[in-house]
Amino acid sequence: MVEYLQAQLGVEDADSHHGEAESRVALVEPDQCGGWPDTVHVVEGSITRPLECVRAFDGVEAVFLAGAHPSTVQDALTLARNAPARRVVLLSSHGPEHEEANPPETWFWLAIEKAVEHSGIAWTHIRPSAVMGAVVEGTYPATGSDWPDTIRADGVVREAFLDQGHYPFIHEQDLAAVVAAALISDDYTGTLVEAVGPPLSTRSRIQSIATALGRDIGMVDLAADESRAMWRRRGWPDGAIDAPPAAVRAGHHRPPTAHLPLHCSRSLTHDVAPNRKSQ
Repeated sequence: MVEYLQAQLGVEDADSHHGEAESRVALVEPDQCGGWPDTVHVVEGSITRPLECVRAFDGVEAVFLAGAHPSTVQDALTLARNAPARRVVLLSSHGPEHEEANPPETWFWLAIEKAVEHSGIAWTHIRPSAVMGAVVEGTYPATGSDWPDTIRADGVVREAFLDQGHYPFIHEQDLAAVVAAALISDDYTGTLVEAVGPPLSTRSRIQSIATALGRDIGMVDLAADESRAMWRRRGWPDGAIDAPPAAVRAGHHRPPTAHLPLHCSRSLTHDVAPNRKSQ
């Protein structure tokens, strides 16, 4: 996604600054330091340990905050405020609103969102649906994280709700376009943007993979309990197991907040429907 964001911001720079790109700093993990454009100053470190990387915040005006941790996000925000940054765009996750039912000390994404809102810096939260890369990153079962292994092993995908279940995905390029719009514009200040792709049925996703591979992939439609038992045997925690079946079924009935056409990033800034939140 960072690659797409760099490209998207490059286009925006050319549009708004007549080709004069603004300087950028990237605070990245050690294994992600290679391949950055010459216009980006790469600082090796981690946003989860911001006090080890103070120089990364020097003079920044806008911060794209991705991968933060509740235990250290206040440190990152203090450094950003002292920079002094004028804007923070937070890459959150889908579902923080469900954390409100639990004690605040258990919050993760919601804790980060609240910290940003109270930072004294203009903010935008972006809550994306699952991204396309989640299939290969292994985030949680509903995204198809186990599919590569079973397709390689025996050419079969075993899942619940093959036809009834729909799950929204957004391409990283489209998500980068939403982030870029929030970074360079005041239009989304103080808003929660749900960047949600079109809901895709489980069967259609498998068929798309089969078409790309040029071979058939078998499909076995499991009962929900069978699917949970299978995910548990593969080592998924209960928190990742219990929510996805309900989410997959709900995705068929609830239209996305912002319907984002895949691979159409230049049009996305007009399609996103932000939800205003009081600061």
